[in-house]
Amino acid sequence: MPVVNSARCGIIYTDYPTSLLLLVKARLALAIYGESKLTLKSLHLRILSVHSFNKSIFLSLGGVGLLMVGFFWVGLALDFPALENAMVGLTTKHVVGYEVSVLLGSNARDEIVDKVFRTELVFSILLASYSTLLFGLAFVKGLFRRLKVLAFGVGIPLLGLLLLFWVKFLSDDHIISSGEKTELFLLSII
Repeated sequence: MPVVNSARCGIIYTDYPTSLLLLVKARLALAIYGESKLTLKSLHLRILSVHSFNKSIFLSLGGVGLLMVGFFWVGLALDFPALENAMVGLTTKHVVGYEVSVLLGSNARDEIVDKVFRTELVFSILLASYSTLLFGLAFVKGLFRRLKVLAFGVGIPLLGLLLLFWVKFLSDDHIISSGEKTELFLLSII
């Protein structure tokens, strides 16, 4: 392997294609910025582009979330009993006197299988949409702007869900106990 030595920068590269490309970039940088302004550290920062830590976190979280949607449906197709029991438990859980499946749009007289399927479908759609949001946030410039978009992406749908819940609650003829009143108050505050 030929050794290319850039004497002005003090860098030795042993890989010919990489060294030739980097040597051309180094010579170009020296010509543009002059030798006084260019240091070895700034040369490496200009040559090597690396993802930021925040971008890597958002890419990883979005990718893992999208993989979880696939594994969730594979687990349901293979009839894992723990996953089925968790979905049945989530479906039959009561929030302010309503089952979760009824809040998700099922009729109270539907069979449990239909309610569980609707809960599974809504869960996977929510997971896929927020994973896609996280994945897309990796390509937004600037951490402050990423966090701002994330806050809007979480806050606005939650506000919409709370308003839809209140419309359903006020339109139904529903008698609530004191414990459900406390639960409704805490749900509205959070």
